[in-house]
Amino acid sequence: MFGCSFKEIPKIVNNACRSAARVYGSSLTTQTQHQRASCLVSVSCVQFKEFLGTYNKVTENCFMDCVRDFTTRDVKPEESSCSESCLQKYLKMTQRISMRFQEYHIQQNEALAAKAGLLGQPR
Repeated sequence: MFGCSFKEIPKIVNNACRSAARVYGSSLTTQTQHQRASCLVSVSCVQFKEFLGTYNKVTENCFMDCVRDFTTRDVKPEESSCSESCLQKYLKMTQRISMRFQEYHIQQNEALAAKAGLLGQPR
């Protein structure tokens, strides 16, 4: 559902830490094991907090939109289908936003590369 298995998470987090180390000018290979472990935990915690925040927001929004009858303990079929539809819409929306965001960054990178190519050539 999330695009990776739980077994892949340490590898993804490790790659994120390596990228962060390159950005900030330090080499992950020269860091102590404690620093590396701290980085992994920090990135994992941030990602998990973001996931939980998003999950809570979607859950609350779909609940508020779909659940209307509190006179019974059972979930009515229309409430269940509304909730499923709400979640599907949210997932499709986030997928489309992600695609557009990637397209935008590709265009920006191409524009920067073209600009750098023009600046690097003598006239």
